Amino acid sequence: MILILHVIFASAWIGLVAGEAVIELMAKDRVTRKFVAKAHEIMDVYFEGPLVALTLVSGAYLLYG
Repeated sequence: MILILHVIFASAWIGLVAGEAVIELMAKDRVTRKFVAKAHEIMDVYFEGPLVALTLVSGAYLLYG
């Protein structure tokens, strides 16, 4: 069960990083870059941080548990 959760967490993290890359590639002018910076900050704090933590914790459990 923990392996399935680990794969889900890691996949969500990779998908989020891919989504951030797409959003960053859309930034053409100054106003869009400000929006991208704010969106990137929100995604990092509320989504990427917890996903990284969950991936690391589940991976450590699989490795050492």
